[in-house]
Amino acid sequence: MPRDGIGQAIGTSSDLIIVLAPVDGKQMGKIVNPYSVTSKTPPQTGFFGQHATRRDAAFLYRVIEIRHPVEAELVYSGWWFRQTIDIAGERVWSQISWLSIAPKVEFRLPESIAPSGLLGRIEIDFARGLRIRRFRVWIDDQLVYDEVV
Repeated sequence: MPRDGIGQAIGTSSDLIIVLAPVDGKQMGKIVNPYSVTSKTPPQTGFFGQHATRRDAAFLYRVIEIRHPVEAELVYSGWWFRQTIDIAGERVWSQISWLSIAPKVEFRLPESIAPSGLLGRIEIDFARGLRIRRFRVWIDDQLVYDEVV
């Protein structure tokens, strides 16, 4: 590598460091790529969404209060080899899950809260031991709740 330092690029493809030309043998500074992603950033956890709130949570269980585009309580349960989704007290989806738990589920909202028959969707990402790592609720293709554990 040349020792003059003029226009040298140092680093990997995800990091861009430019060494500026030296003045009187001294290095003037370096520019670091502000858009490079570092692996040292911890994953952001929390609840995201302006239209829903988590009311209760446990292993394979969530209770979500939805305020928009409909007002209802969503209950997801994966207990006892059976997955269920209840909205406003009405069962909208269920499945026996002896072999695997469905990570993506689509359902139709009850006519009592959505006369137009809106579609809903739940997406669940699991960590080791079937712990919920991410739980998302979509209504009418609009993300209303996003939880990252």
